[in-house]
Amino acid sequence: MSSAAAGPRRAPRPLSPFSLPSGTTFRFALLIIAVSGTVFSVGLFWVRPFLGDRAVGVEAARACVEKYAAGAASGDAEAARHLALCGGLSDSGLLWIQLGVLGCFWSLVALVYWILPGWRIRRRGYGPLDSHRFAGIHEELARLSRSIGLEQRVNLLVDLLDGRVNGLAFGRVGKRYVLLSRGLIALHDTDPGAFRAIVLHELAHLRNRDVDIAYLTLVSSWLFSRLVAIPVTLAFPLAVFDPSAGPASFYLGTAAGTLLVGLAVPLTRNAVLRSREFHADARAAAWEAGGTGLAAVLSTQRDIDAQAAVPPVEFLRPHPLAARRLDALRDPAPLFSFVPWEGFALGLVCALAQGPVTAFTSGFLGLPASHPLAALPAALPLAGGAAYGLWRAELAAFHFGRSVSSAHRAAVATGIGFLAGTVFRPTNFGTPRTGPSALAGESAAWLLLLFLGSYVFVQWLACTARAWAPLGAAGRRRGLLVVAVMCCALVPLSFGLGLSYVIRPTDVALAFSASPDAGDRGTGTYLIRVLTLARDGVPLGYGVLAATALVVVPLGGRVIIRARTPR
Repeated sequence: MSSAAAGPRRAPRPLSPFSLPSGTTFRFALLIIAVSGTVFSVGLFWVRPFLGDRAVGVEAARACVEKYAAGAASGDAEAARHLALCGGLSDSGLLWIQLGVLGCFWSLVALVYWILPGWRIRRRGYGPLDSHRFAGIHEELARLSRSIGLEQRVNLLVDLLDGRVNGLAFGRVGKRYVLLSRGLIALHDTDPGAFRAIVLHELAHLRNRDVDIAYLTLVSSWLFSRLVAIPVTLAFPLAVFDPSAGPASFYLGTAAGTLLVGLAVPLTRNAVLRSREFHADARAAAWEAGGTGLAAVLSTQRDIDAQAAVPPVEFLRPHPLAARRLDALRDPAPLFSFVPWEGFALGLVCALAQGPVTAFTSGFLGLPASHPLAALPAALPLAGGAAYGLWRAELAAFHFGRSVSSAHRAAVATGIGFLAGTVFRPTNFGTPRTGPSALAGESAAWLLLLFLGSYVFVQWLACTARAWAPLGAAGRRRGLLVVAVMCCALVPLSFGLGLSYVIRPTDVALAFSASPDAGDRGTGTYLIRVLTLARDGVPLGYGVLAATALVVVPLGGRVIIRARTPR
């Protein structure tokens, strides 16, 4: 992303990583979206044994009746048995069941989160830090808590079996703990500055309110892998051996899509945990007037990391290397970046969840699935996540006067993610038309249009954030600006998702491949048909509103900034 600066400007004021909700919060929201969207999409997998053949929608039930009615009328006992099981639930009933499965999943996450800290204390043998023997440490913690404005009560624990220099902030709502290792307690006497820096870092986790984020991240990702990703990925392909299970491509596509999310979730989990360490360092350095003590501790750890035989891969680590943490202390610009894999995850989850979420919303509101209002919930993760991530990145680009990350790479990754989610969306594998041959043939042009639409949308968001960045850097209603951009981004994206329902791959393929010399009606005829379908399926007024937002929002930012700039 390029800087939006033109001409001389004042030296930038310090840009705090906490001026907006941190990158940790953003990545945690991305994890919640990915997990929730996938659990909702495959929720019937768990209840199908209880519902039997009724776990299908009305259209599937109608097809079942047509298949077995003639055989049952002729006296075929097997056909009569199948016909008796064709009474499917309504689509809205199935969607409420999916919501119930999603609620059960997050209830289980909440239960494990609540009991995990106490279980960890008992299992690892942590004990309270004696207030008489270690009175100096208790007094130091109380003094540091008062100096940083930490009002919540903190319980000090000690791990006498750990001789390393190590600290840990953990707990749940209402009970916060700071664990000190035996090695860290010894450091209090030998190097008080290093002890203070490490304790400040742990208190920064409490001040940043990321302890709950860390535990919910760990619990939700662990349960998602064991209860969703692994079972669906392994069990769904087995349906190809059951002729009565329906199209094999449906199960293979669902397994492939779930596998993609199953790979993205651990990477997102690690990104959340790394991000919280960077932001805790930034908070502790601000309290320590430059973070010299923390830098000294990290320099020592960096030398230890350098002696490792095989340096670990950074993106696979839940904890960042000391060298990376030192770099972030010197240059906080990467804390504001919007990296490509985040765009990929947003596009993937938006596409995977579009079908079931839009079906539920359209049924609840009584609107067709192609209506933009029915697509709003599915559009919210991509529009909100990308708008917020790009806003932070462009705000930092303007502040530091240089590029923080590439909008082009983020846009390409988002388009690829949306493409992958569309290809592996379960509804795309329910009929022979959307099987592998259709995806490789007639759907190629349609998928290309979806990729281009996603790419252009992310680039528009980057352009919009760049246009408004000078006003955001001034600190004037920064949060309101971000929310306004998110809301504006929802309009064109929901319109585009609605169009994807009415513009079919066949029509797009014919429009691209029509040849009048071969007797076809010509590309123009098919394009008119596509536009006619779009007009009938999506309200014209909403399309005008989307086009207006695409033009006015970025242009308005430039006009306002130019009007405020002294001549």
